[in-house]
Amino acid sequence: MSIEFQVGKDYENGSIKDVLHDLGFQEDGRAYTKDGKRFKYEGCDKYQSYIFSVTMNQLN
Repeated sequence: MSIEFQVGKDYENGSIKDVLHDLGFQEDGRAYTKDGKRFKYEGCDKYQSYIFSVTMNQLN
C-alpha cells in the first residue's frame, strides 16, 4: 500500500535521507520505520530541489 507524505520544503543541499528523517522515518536496514510500521521509499514529487511530497510503500 503506497502512502504519500506531504513535505513542502526546499532541500538544496540535502538528500532524500534528510527528507525522510525530517518526516520522522528511521533507517532500518533497507527499509524505514515510523510509528512501529516499516516502509520502503518509492519516490518523490519534486521540482529542482523543492520536495512537494514523498511516496512510501508500507511493508507487512
